[in-house]
Amino acid sequence: GSIDNTSDEYIVLGSYGGPLYRYTGFQSGNTTANYSLLDSNYSLLNAGYNTAPSFADIENDGNYDLVLGNFLGGLKLYNQSYKVNVSVANVAINPADINLYPNPAHQNVTLSINAVHPDMQVYLYNTLGQLIVSSTFEAGVNELNIAVAHLPKGVYYFKIGSEQQSFYKEMLVD
Repeated sequence: GSIDNTSDEYIVLGSYGGPLYRYTGFQSGNTTANYSLLDSNYSLLNAGYNTAPSFADIENDGNYDLVLGNFLGGLKLYNQSYKVNVSVANVAINPADINLYPNPAHQNVTLSINAVHPDMQVYLYNTLGQLIVSSTFEAGVNELNIAVAHLPKGVYYFKIGSEQQSFYKEMLVD
């Protein structure tokens, strides 16, 4: 169903481990079709084991809110901080257009994308959701090289996108 104020619909599923998964490709009604995974850690949210998401405009302000439950019975409320602007014409990005290599990374990692939107932002987060690096794809540049040698070994998440569209890529530093 709807998760923001666009007409786009997605399936967002909780998981045993906690991350939320976002899918598309179900709109035809064909239940035997494979759905396309858009995010394997939607909005970098993780409320603990057995997450269960529900979207609605709880505050009646025109923005969608997310209530995220978990195994222990706790609930977390996340608010949409701005309306999604659909009037700006952009090239749609397919998750397969975003490449991250080498992965696992040792010294540096290269993030490349086939089609760059205006104001395309890149954020690198650790598993605690702390922002480690932020950068922007400059006009006409579709590749970023990022030093990771100073990072402790572990799993990190890149968020790549604009106000219209965001994707996540997992990276291992070893």
